[in-house]
Amino acid sequence: MKSNPDFATKKDAAPALTSEDIAKTVSSSLQFVAQVQTLQSLITDDATFVEGSDAERASLADVASSFRKMAEDSTQGVHSFQTATARSDFVNAYTKLVQKDESSVVPQGVSFADLHAFVQRSFSEQESSKTLQRIANKQLAAEKAVKDAADAEAAAHAETKAREAAAEKLVADAEAKE
Repeated sequence: MKSNPDFATKKDAAPALTSEDIAKTVSSSLQFVAQVQTLQSLITDDATFVEGSDAERASLADVASSFRKMAEDSTQGVHSFQTATARSDFVNAYTKLVQKDESSVVPQGVSFADLHAFVQRSFSEQESSKTLQRIANKQLAAEKAVKDAADAEAAAHAETKAREAAAEKLVADAEAKE
């Protein structure tokens, strides 16, 4: 049997994880949780804000619900401490998401890897700009609708006042002729 004289060199040459590497990974994972929740909230507010397929939306909703269920369960005191189902589901879903697992999130949905790409794409500079523009357009349309309604109400009020004045003038003219 021959010994391997390079064993110590190879072992020492492996890159070591630093606390900074771990902190970056944790931060990135937490950012993903926030991004999933934000996208789901945007889609709930108005589905046109975020471009995505039905399969991507269904998968996103499922992963986002694991966070909601975990948060709700965590408020149950003793019960939440005794059962770890919601916490476990949350951890499993987001672990698969950040690790880009190839399994499907839900039947008729996309894989965790595809959902990962969808979330990243949705928060890319180009897509974020489009999303912000869609939100601004909707807000402008809502403001215009409010203004148009106020203008229509003001016009109707002015027309009513004009009719009342015309009617009063007719009555006054008729009384003056008598």
